[in-house]
Amino acid sequence: MIRVMSSRVFFQTILIINLLLVLLPVFFLFNSSLRESNEFARTPFALARDPYWENYQRVWSEGEFGSYFINSFIITIGSLILILILALGAGFVLGRYSFRGNNLIFGFILTGMLIPLILARGIH
Repeated sequence: MIRVMSSRVFFQTILIINLLLVLLPVFFLFNSSLRESNEFARTPFALARDPYWENYQRVWSEGEFGSYFINSFIITIGSLILILILALGAGFVLGRYSFRGNNLIFGFILTGMLIPLILARGIH
């Protein structure tokens, strides 16, 4: 019972650390977006005391963010449809039919899912 409890605490601790590692950069980006440029340049890690919401308005009006957003949306939807069609076909063939090299292809796919993207690109 104690062993199960200690492993549960261990895994919950790992998950909380991972949560902080993922959410802290998001918080930093959001906090930075609410500050004026000169204030951010002086103290980059300080909290935004007086939120400067006009930054979001400027991005939409002066930065043409809307057109970039629509372009990204179109590319993402098109890529998603293509990937799903190809993955469905490949998954059907690998799952339904048995042929020489089937297990090798399946092993490569599983290995690719297990290797994190940073290790696959190489750490620079």
